[in-house]
Amino acid sequence: MSSARSEDEAPRELLGLRATALFEMAIFFALALALDRLVFDGDRFRDVAPHPFWAVVVLISMQYGTNEGLLAAVAASVALLVGNIPPQPLALDLFAYLFELSKTPLMWVAAGLVVGELRSRHLRERTELRRNLVEAETQAQVITAAYESMSTAKDELEARIAGQFRTLLTVFRAAMAVERLDAAGVVDGANALVSAILNPEKFSIWRLKEAEIDLTHAFGWKDGERYLRSIPEDHSLYRRAIAERRLLCVARQADEKELAGEGVLAGPLQDPETGEVFGLLKVETVGLLDLTPVTIENFRLLCDWIGSNLAIAKRFEDASSDRILDPEAGLLSAQLFDRQREFLTKLAERVDFDLTLIVVGFEGDGELSRDEAIVVGKIVAVSVGQWLRETDLAFQWRPVGRRFAVLLPATNGAGARLVIRKLKDDINIRLNVMADRVRPTFEIEELHRRDVRR
Repeated sequence: MSSARSEDEAPRELLGLRATALFEMAIFFALALALDRLVFDGDRFRDVAPHPFWAVVVLISMQYGTNEGLLAAVAASVALLVGNIPPQPLALDLFAYLFELSKTPLMWVAAGLVVGELRSRHLRERTELRRNLVEAETQAQVITAAYESMSTAKDELEARIAGQFRTLLTVFRAAMAVERLDAAGVVDGANALVSAILNPEKFSIWRLKEAEIDLTHAFGWKDGERYLRSIPEDHSLYRRAIAERRLLCVARQADEKELAGEGVLAGPLQDPETGEVFGLLKVETVGLLDLTPVTIENFRLLCDWIGSNLAIAKRFEDASSDRILDPEAGLLSAQLFDRQREFLTKLAERVDFDLTLIVVGFEGDGELSRDEAIVVGKIVAVSVGQWLRETDLAFQWRPVGRRFAVLLPATNGAGARLVIRKLKDDINIRLNVMADRVRPTFEIEELHRRDVRR
C-alpha cells in the first residue's frame, strides 16, 4: 500500500506538462542539433530516413502520454524547419512543395496523438487500478479490525457466560472472606468480593484517617498511575462521598465533575445502621458493557456490605482491646504487652533481678498473608511453650502475627542468647515448607541488669 501511494504522488509539472518530459526533450534536441552542426552536414538530418527526431516523439509519447507527445512532435517540427526550409524545386508546384515540407511533421503529430492516447489510457487505467487497490486494502484493514473486535467481544462473552456457572460459588466464598473480625481481614476479603461482583479493571479501597482518606489497596493499578494516593478533606470527592455520604457515578454529569477524573464509581464505606463512615470504595475503570444500572446498584450494596463488616470488626476490636489472651495463636495479647513490660521493668529495678526482652520477627520475600501470619503465630506459641520456663511471658506484638515479644525475668543477655538458639532451631523445623521464603529474626534488649555488687 505504501508503494502504491508513493507511485500515485503527483509529479512535478510546468504549465500542465511533466517537468521530466520537458527536461528530456531539451537534452535530446540540444545534443542532436549540436551533433548535426559539429559532425554532420548541418541540414538537421533532413535526408536521413527514418529521421532521428522520430525517437524523441515516439519515446516521449509512450512514456508520458498525449500532451507531452504532441509537444515533442511540435518541438521536433520546429527544430527541423525553423531556419532550415529548403527552396522550392522547379519540378514541384506549390502544393506538392508544401506537402513535402509538412509530411514528416504531420506524421510526428499523428504518431504523438495516437501513441500518446494509448499511453494516456494505460495511465488512467493504472491510476484507477491503484486507487481501487488502496480502497481494497483500506476495506481489508477495516474488515480485519472489525473481525478482531468481534472476535474479542465473542471471547469475552464466552468467558462471561462460562463464568456465570462459577459466579454463585465465587461470590459466596468472597462474602465469607469479608466477614472477618479484624479490619485488615475485611479489606483483604473485600478485594475478592468486588472482583467477583463488579468485574472491574481497576479499583481501590481507602480508609478514613482524621481529615483525609488514604489508599489501602489498589487492584489493577500499574506503575506511575496518575490517580491520587491520598485525598484531603477539601477535595470534591471527599466532600461528596465522605462528608455528604453520596454515591458518585461518572454517567451523571454532576458527579463527573466531582470525581475529577479519579474514577467512574465512588461510594462511602459506611455502617448502614449508624451511618459511620470508615473509608471509600472507588472503581477507576470498568468495561463499557459492565457499567449498567445493575452494576451501580451492586456497587451501592457492596459499599454497605463492606462498611457493615468494618463496623463489626471495629466493635470487636474495641471489645477485645483489654483481652489478655490472643485466641488465634494462644499467646498473651499485644494490648497486654506494654503494661506488663512497664510493670516488670519497675519490679526488676526495685527487687533487682535481670529482665531481658527478646523480639521475634519474620522476614523474607513478600509479606505474610493473614492465614500465614496465624500459622506463624501458632508455631511461635508451640516453640515458646516447649522451651521457655513457666515464669517467662510470650506476647503477640505489632504488627500482630508478624512480630512477637518474649519477657524473660531473672535472665541476662547470655541466657537470652541461649534461649534464642533453641527457639531458632525449633521454629525453622516447624516452618517446614515456608522455611524457604520466611526466616525468623531475633533482637535482644536488656530491660534491667542485676547489680552484682549487692
